Amino acid sequence: LKAWYRTYKNKGLVIIGVHTPEFEFEKVPHNVRTAIADLGVTWPVVQDNNYQEWNAYHNRYWPAEYFIGPNGHVRYFHFGEGDYSTDEKVIQALLRERGDSLAGVVSKPDLVNYARTPETYLGYARGRGFTSPTPPVADAPTDYLAAPVSADGQWNLSGRWTITSQYVVPAGGDGTLSLRFDAKNVYLVVQPESGDGTIHVTVDGSPPRDTVDDKKGVVHPRQSRLYHLVGLEKPGQHLLKLRVSAGVRLFAFTFG
Repeated sequence: LKAWYRTYKNKGLVIIGVHTPEFEFEKVPHNVRTAIADLGVTWPVVQDNNYQEWNAYHNRYWPAEYFIGPNGHVRYFHFGEGDYSTDEKVIQALLRERGDSLAGVVSKPDLVNYARTPETYLGYARGRGFTSPTPPVADAPTDYLAAPVSADGQWNLSGRWTITSQYVVPAGGDGTLSLRFDAKNVYLVVQPESGDGTIHVTVDGSPPRDTVDDKKGVVHPRQSRLYHLVGLEKPGQHLLKLRVSAGVRLFAFTFG
């Protein structure tokens, strides 16, 4: 998006971002402004807390791109990541209708997704893969016991946790989350209730190599956002364990 905007904004391209929140903390304007600044977004962004734009387009996907021509009609759309060179050619075709002469492509190559594990939500509203000898209890602190996680995408909790509709959070002390995954990269949406929480990360019993967020196996979440927990040299099947301090809310894993 940045490359397209730099290249074509003076030729008539307008980008309008629509931020339709998936989780409650994403409805807070301060959090959205912080993310916009961190990402270096310079085009306008609509905060769509009530899903008005989402519903108007009958949208079902993050991300989704709608390409609107000079006459105001939607001419093309694309759901999900990737296929950026095709999207750019659509932009060029629509700008040519305004009389511009365009050539070349500035899109970066599509990233390779090595993940076999699907996106994994932890709250009971959309959660799956939870294995525990203790049946999950909604919205109440409960003591959970660890259980084997042998299949891809299975996860469990150990210690005292509260499972809400959107997230899980340790209640009254550290808790442990274990997850079996098959990927090269592991990301986690985190919301800290305070500024002193920590997440200790191990893969197959050892701290993974550093990422932008994980240093020597420790993450210090200070903002509500997506954190890069694990970046392996090559994809594969592994066991992830997180020791999480009280007050750190965990929402969903994604993989790459």
